Parts: sequence; structure tokens; C-alpha cells
Amino acid sequence: MTAFKLELLFLTALLGFLGSVQTRSVDAAGLKNVLKGVDDTVTGDMCLDCTQIFELLKDLVSNLDFQEKQNKARLIATFDQACDSLPPKFAPICHNQVDKLLPLAMTFITNFMNPSEICTYLGLCGGRDSGKIKDLLLNHMSKTGTMPPMQMESSVQCSVCTYIVSTLGFLFPKERTQVKFTITLHKLYTSYSTGL
Repeated sequence: MTAFKLELLFLTALLGFLGSVQTRSVDAAGLKNVLKGVDDTVTGDMCLDCTQIFELLKDLVSNLDFQEKQNKARLIATFDQACDSLPPKFAPICHNQVDKLLPLAMTFITNFMNPSEICTYLGLCGGRDSGKIKDLLLNHMSKTGTMPPMQMESSVQCSVCTYIVSTLGFLFPKERTQVKFTITLHKLYTSYSTGL
């Protein structure tokens, strides 16, 4: 029953975030974020959904049935299976991080996590910290370089990905970076396409 609740939680989160994706355009001249037809402060259903998802997660992890050794072992086995799917070079690091951080994460979720603060910090609920992560990333991107005009999905994950790629572009010589990205993307494509 606990495993079903966990799967339902992740499915709800996935559907909530997929249903709330908005389109934005990036202006090459000033890298200004222009949301089409939506305010910058995202409120309403997304805030409520986010808060409920984190409250469900907190309730689930706090549940005594979930904390039984058998369920914890199943959760660790799931993470270990995900670690095993990584390239052999990174699998031991992943296993080590799961062993160290999973108990910390569970303690944080059960004792310290405040769902409304997390959703406000992520920019899904209005408030003084609304969109803090997104603003930090977009302000840094506007200082580091220009981007060609393009259409992309509006999300924190998108901004983080764009930031990482632009930062890597400045850290490494362009020729080597492009070759490394091409090789890595090709490896990912071939490994995932053969697995399907």
C-alpha cells in the first residue's frame, strides 16, 4: 500500500508539472523573460498542487508503515537500481551518495520541511521569495552572454539547464566542449534508443 502511495505521489507531481508548463521566448537583445499571457507571479492551482504534493510526501515519509525496514529496503533497492543504470564510472559514487544522503533526506522531510515555503521558494506560490531561483539564474545568464532567439519551456529545470550549458561554454574551449557534448549526447541517444 505504501509503494502504491509513493507511485501515486510521483504520478501526481509529474502530471501537475506537465500540465502547468508555459511557453516563453528569450529575447536575444536583453535576455528578458517574456511569458506569453501569464503573470510573472504564478499562483492559484500550481501553488495549491505544489503544497499538496509536498504535504503528501511529508505524510508518506512520516508514516510508520513507510518507515518499516522492509519498505526502507525497497526504497534503497529502487535507488540502487537507478544507480546501476548509470555508467560504471559513476555508479559507485551514486551508491555512496544514496547511502549517505537518504537518511538525511528522510529526516529533513519528516522534521524540517515546510511545504508552503518550498513552493514559495520555487516560485510556484506568490510571496516575497517568489521566483527567487528563476530570477537568480536569469539575471546571471543575462550577465554572462547572449543567446539566439528560441522557444523553450518555462520552468526552473529549463533555466537551470540553460545556466549549466552557458556556464560550461565559458569554462571550456569551444571546440573541445562541442566535441564532448556531441559524443555524450550520441552515447545517451544510443543507450536509450536501444533500451526502448
